[in-house]
Amino acid sequence: MSGPLRAAALLLAAVVVGVVAGLALVRGDDEPASTERLRSAPLTARTAIRPRVHLFGDPLVAEVDVLLDRRRVDAATVRIDPVFTPYEQVGAATTKRSRAGDSVRLRYRYALGCFNPACVPTEGRRQIELPSVRVAYSGPSTRGRTFDSTPWPPFEVASRLGAFDVEQARWRADPRSLEPAGYRLSPGVLGAGLIGSAALLVAGAALLAGRLLPRRDATESAQPDAARASPLERAAELVELHALDGRTPDGR
Repeated sequence: MSGPLRAAALLLAAVVVGVVAGLALVRGDDEPASTERLRSAPLTARTAIRPRVHLFGDPLVAEVDVLLDRRRVDAATVRIDPVFTPYEQVGAATTKRSRAGDSVRLRYRYALGCFNPACVPTEGRRQIELPSVRVAYSGPSTRGRTFDSTPWPPFEVASRLGAFDVEQARWRADPRSLEPAGYRLSPGVLGAGLIGSAALLVAGAALLAGRLLPRRDATESAQPDAARASPLERAAELVELHALDGRTPDGR
């Protein structure tokens, strides 16, 4: 194996060993710390927000990690009451349970999103602090229901637009440079014309109605009285007419 390749292989092996050792160290530090916390309290809770900095509209993941001593706390009674205002929970929460001896770990994961102006950063970035999460539980070591409160870590939301983007936006305009509004026909003249046209239509309708109604009355009054007379009255009128026409009695 040549010198450069051998040096690269040794460097890669050193990196792998360092990563493994670091993970083991972190895990080893975390477990004793968790065990130490359970000695003083039957239940402990930790919260996390990922990512700690996100762009407006991007999803977030909120986690509540509960570690309890099953000898003093009944895991089935643990309830989480999170409030994510102004963010909203998207979908149902997922729960993962694991056990190591008398220690039980419950991990609750929530998908979050914000779709209202309350999350919009006003100056590039905005820090968000969610209300503390409440954990309720009961067990042999507690008297009734116990409530603990754990704060969420603060996080930041960043705008998708920078100052340069806002300044260079093409849709921006100076209202002082706009021309005054113009019309093909003045609104006042148009309104007067419409009112005059309506008045002419009403006058024409009234004139037409005045011409039709009297003619109808004259037609009704011109109908002969014979149409309304009885047969005896019509016979008497005929006799009177024959007497006046100068004809012979035989003709009458």
